[in-house]
Amino acid sequence: MSALIARALRARSPVISPSRTAFFVRLVTTVHESSTSIAVETTIPPSKPMTGSTIVRNATEFSKTSERAYLVDLTPSKNYPVYPRTKSAGQSKFTVIKRIAGDKRAFAQDLANATGLPREDITISPVTDHVQIKGLHVTEIKKWLADEFGDPHKPTTSFEVSSP
Repeated sequence: MSALIARALRARSPVISPSRTAFFVRLVTTVHESSTSIAVETTIPPSKPMTGSTIVRNATEFSKTSERAYLVDLTPSKNYPVYPRTKSAGQSKFTVIKRIAGDKRAFAQDLANATGLPREDITISPVTDHVQIKGLHVTEIKKWLADEFGDPHKPTTSFEVSSP
């Protein structure tokens, strides 16, 4: 009976074959020249094995943000996560920035320097890790984020193929 259970457990345990651990990022681009279309394919080996939680970003976005200690992720609708909040029947108004990965203090300092807001008006919520700013400053913060990280609604990469 125990041999039957051991065999059943072995059948249910996941087996990772070597072919499943090596991932490659495949970049396929179609370039249209007058009436001809050319397909360009490049295989890029990863610097480290990718897991299910690895996010692949645009190369230009990564290179622009590599000198910063933080990154602001976009919402599923490709917008910056900046929201106005009103509490206490309109007596308390503030702006919330969510989805900040990395050094939130450096983000708050850069935000204060770029927008001219007082640093003491910018706080980091210890519970949610969101950045809160006194007052409603949604448009100027979104404009600063678009200047720093790029407009999320514009394409950031373009491919050109020159004919010989």
